[in-house]
Amino acid sequence: KKVRGMVAAGRLHTVALREDGTVLAAGDDQFGQCQVGDWKDIVYIAAGKYHTLGVREDGTVVAAGEGLFGSCAGAHWKNIVAIAAGHIHTAGLRRDGRMVEADGFAAPGVTEWTDLAAIALSPFHTVGLKNDGTVIASGDIQYGQCQVEDWTEISAVAAGERHTVALKADGIVLATGDNSEGQCDVAGWKLWEDQ
Repeated sequence: KKVRGMVAAGRLHTVALREDGTVLAAGDDQFGQCQVGDWKDIVYIAAGKYHTLGVREDGTVVAAGEGLFGSCAGAHWKNIVAIAAGHIHTAGLRRDGRMVEADGFAAPGVTEWTDLAAIALSPFHTVGLKNDGTVIASGDIQYGQCQVEDWTEISAVAAGERHTVALKADGIVLATGDNSEGQCDVAGWKLWEDQ
């Protein structure tokens, strides 16, 4: 599915996907994470701490930046429809609804997950949105960021460092995990009203 435009943010760099499949980048380029000027036919992007990732129309992956721990691996992946960048790691979502990970930093068991529609990574946990609107999570449970088993009718997920956020199909926002800075204070958030 071709995206009209997309943005992603790494630690100190910003990346944008243009409608024509080319990519722009600005900010810290210490590790070459902004060296995306020759990328073409890109349909999806992600940015990690010091790396940038793109998925080509043909389902292959391109990467730029720091490859420490394998975060820029994935060049051999095929049939990728989306990609996620954690702090220093990378995971891809295959067309068959399974996840692949590049570096061994993904949470336990995630490569066994099936029927995924979307994925999200943090430095400490991994989140999967299933095609049936349910959510699964694995990794550090210290703050409750993986307590998503009761979530249903979800249309999008995101993983913060120590919390998980989801958007329900009816526009309600959910959050679980560390709330030390109020990052989970989303009770009452509804992004749209039913018509």
